[in-house]
Amino acid sequence: MGRRALLAGGAAAAVAVAMPSPAQARSLRRVRDLTHTFAAGFPVYALGKPTRDTLATIPANGFYAQRWTLSEHSGTHMDVPGHFVSGGRLTPQITPAELILPAVVVDVSARAAADPDAQVTVEDLLRFERRHGRIPGGAAVFMYSGWESRLPLGEKAYRGQDDAGVYHFPRLSRRRRRLAARTPWDHRNRRRYAQSRPRSVRDV
Repeated sequence: MGRRALLAGGAAAAVAVAMPSPAQARSLRRVRDLTHTFAAGFPVYALGKPTRDTLATIPANGFYAQRWTLSEHSGTHMDVPGHFVSGGRLTPQITPAELILPAVVVDVSARAAADPDAQVTVEDLLRFERRHGRIPGGAAVFMYSGWESRLPLGEKAYRGQDDAGVYHFPRLSRRRRRLAARTPWDHRNRRRYAQSRPRSVRDV
């Protein structure tokens, strides 16, 4: 083997070592429920608390039925572009294929427990890749903040609103959002970002 071929081979090996391999999906060992039990008065960000009425009972009517009144942004739900952008796509325009894709979870729960304003940063994503491998192209990146542990503590703790009316809750960093549309890292890997917004519990 010539010196040039040997050097080329060594360079390729070095690149292979430097670039982490794709993150591998774990085998299905357990099923994790991402929802929460919905109830009247469940904490929500705005638009009124959910209410429930019993419309029929088995002794009186032969069947059981209830009526719920709630805003569409209560509890576990999906936000679509039309929620924030005038003329943006609404739920009926979202195809099932768009909702089935690889996903990774960036855990910032320890940081969020100490600082309710904790943010997912570019460094968090790079750290994830060093530990688990490259985030697959087109994947959804979810933040896990552990915020659901505040539900039993009451609405004030869950909403994260201080005495001045300012909200505090984990989120994607401003730098992360600004870079998402223009960094080579994002263009190369075609990430789809999904954030779990604490005030909406599981808001995708």
